[in-house]
Amino acid sequence: MFSAQNFDAAIWFSKNVLPLFRKYGNYTFKVIGKIKPDDKQRLEKFKGTIVTGAVDDVVVHARGAIAGICSVRLAAGVQNKILEYMALGLPTVSSSMGHEGLDAKAGVEILIANTPEEYVEQILRLEKDKEFAQSISEKALVYVNDHHSWSGKLKPVLDAVHEIVK
Repeated sequence: MFSAQNFDAAIWFSKNVLPLFRKYGNYTFKVIGKIKPDDKQRLEKFKGTIVTGAVDDVVVHARGAIAGICSVRLAAGVQNKILEYMALGLPTVSSSMGHEGLDAKAGVEILIANTPEEYVEQILRLEKDKEFAQSISEKALVYVNDHHSWSGKLKPVLDAVHEIVK
């Protein structure tokens, strides 16, 4: 949460998406990670936003979440937070900007939303359709393992070495 784009994304989501989402229930938006004290106070002013600060175990704090959210509007390169959500088994809803640099298939391994209404629609879909949410999670984990793990990244090199050795 020290980067401008991550803080902007959290503020934007808390201000624009969460109020719409809370019309469907007492939902919360949990922001996990290191954050400046002033920024934490700014975020916690939004009803339903919880800021944990730095934690020892992200898995414990993410447990029970409907989705991992990447609402970045300013981004460059692969958003590691998306890969972390996928590796944790969380269905992920990302902006188009956050999805850039990833080959994850929209609607299969990741969900894309750009407007507050689209975020609400995608998150409610995940909550209501558990089979769909499970499918997204499972396929996302396979995607991360195949494309972003050490073994996945090294596979082409190892295949080439094996081909040369033959």
